[in-house]
Amino acid sequence: MKFAHYDYKCIYYEPSNDPSKKHDTKFFISSNRAEINLGLEYHSSLISIYTDDNEFEHFKLGVDFSPPGSVLEGRCEDRMYLNFIIKGKGRVNGVPFSEGQFYYTLPMQTHTVETDSNDPFVSAWISVKGTYINYILDELNKKSEKNIMPLESRSDIMKLTKMFLYQINLGEKTTLYLKSVIDIYLSYIHNPNSDSDYPEPYYTDKIAKVIRESKKYVKNNLKTVTVADMAADQHYDTKYFSQIFIKAMGLRPLDYIIDCKMKWARNSLVNSDLSITEIMEAIGYDHRNGFTIAFKKKYGCPPAEYRRKTKNNITKPTRN
Repeated sequence: MKFAHYDYKCIYYEPSNDPSKKHDTKFFISSNRAEINLGLEYHSSLISIYTDDNEFEHFKLGVDFSPPGSVLEGRCEDRMYLNFIIKGKGRVNGVPFSEGQFYYTLPMQTHTVETDSNDPFVSAWISVKGTYINYILDELNKKSEKNIMPLESRSDIMKLTKMFLYQINLGEKTTLYLKSVIDIYLSYIHNPNSDSDYPEPYYTDKIAKVIRESKKYVKNNLKTVTVADMAADQHYDTKYFSQIFIKAMGLRPLDYIIDCKMKWARNSLVNSDLSITEIMEAIGYDHRNGFTIAFKKKYGCPPAEYRRKTKNNITKPTRN
């Protein structure tokens, strides 16, 4: 069994003296990503960012390849931990979790995390200190009152985490950007009731498959998909399909389509150099006004303002 040993390196970003640049923050960053040997079977890698923002004092993002049979006991102190289990299994406070699940722990909450002896878990995780924890907890409570929930797209979560750890310098970003990073991670967490705990008589394997395949169809046909297309793909009448979808998901299929489009648009605004026109056309909007209204309803501000606030400055290939 091999373990990694590492020390922190520190980078300092000085505060701006310009009061108009309130969000051009002033990070203190420590990271072991320069030292980690990614060839080791069991290791951890993380980046740690301190800011002068009381709402968002400390942010950490990491990935753990946990050794089998390990036990971590402690207290979260003044921070919240979000844990995305990519593979393997373990237990938190005696409750089992496994790949494809998410769990969180709260500030001042004593917890014990155990790694399975035969199938140790790999996890991506985020820790947050500051009053922004209240927002995160509200968003999680909208999904479920339980602290363990299902995930989707585990491989995408790992790719995203590695990108932030090894490619993007988060120390050059703003606190608003870090908040958008958290929103992206939260979007991978499912409401446990949305896919399995269907109200009777919809709690059946057949309906579960219909919903699962319908959601996949939307993602694969995001630009052109309609409710009629979703129904036809599952060989249902549109009206009957809509009734099934509403009963199972708690929202209309059209609302689900719009929600997926807006999430794709948000991620593109933050993590790509696509123009707003290119983004709206990619998800099937012909008129900018309609796209702006839908985006503002979902995220509270127009697309251009959202991109400006996140100040996305990821280096991209130059376009000809």
